[in-house]
Amino acid sequence: MQILDSGAQQMCASSWKELNDDDRIHFENEAKKLNNLKDNESYIINAKARKTKLDKAIQEMRKMFRLLQVTCGMEFIAITVSNNSELRSHWFGSSIGEEFYHSYNILNEAIVPFRCFSILKKQEKDGVIKSITGTSNNALENIMDPTNPESTQTLLNDINYAKPNSRETRDKVRAILRKKFDEDVQGGIIPYKNWKEQILYKIVGWPSDVEFKDYANLKSDERSKVLESLDNIKFGFQ
Repeated sequence: MQILDSGAQQMCASSWKELNDDDRIHFENEAKKLNNLKDNESYIINAKARKTKLDKAIQEMRKMFRLLQVTCGMEFIAITVSNNSELRSHWFGSSIGEEFYHSYNILNEAIVPFRCFSILKKQEKDGVIKSITGTSNNALENIMDPTNPESTQTLLNDINYAKPNSRETRDKVRAILRKKFDEDVQGGIIPYKNWKEQILYKIVGWPSDVEFKDYANLKSDERSKVLESLDNIKFGFQ
């Protein structure tokens, strides 16, 4: 059932009435907090305090998603990125939503352009750049263009090579390989799972003692080897 289907809102209203008093009070208080947000809320400078607030809020949203999963039959996926200099990203949702994210790498492709777009929009809001609907739109397109070698180099420069196991590094490596795949062979999604069976593409520069597969499925020492070779990796046709 979709949220706009006939009877969906009535079902949600009925499920709301079935909540126990503690759960109902909890979500009513959360709604009041959202309604009482002030326009002068400011960015939390302290990184630890900022992370604590974010993690707590994500846990609350995850609870809400899972409640709506049960009461309204809806599945959710949320992707978050920083609009500042941080490279951290998050994804969370209902149990099925999170399982779907795990299963389909295509959702990871949204993280880098989403982050770039968010940064540009914040710079626009702060008056650092003009509206991205004007001349700055070219900058956005250059950043998000998978065939733009400069954007690939930017991603390479942004990688923290001392943290091969971080989520940020994983996302950057995936984005770089996807850009190389698009540029070299005009491919779509890299067929990691079927790489041994497919006979169309080849990869050059990948460490010879590391099996080619999704970066997330590599061991720590293998990831370090891939990072060392990343700049020289290329795709081609068999």
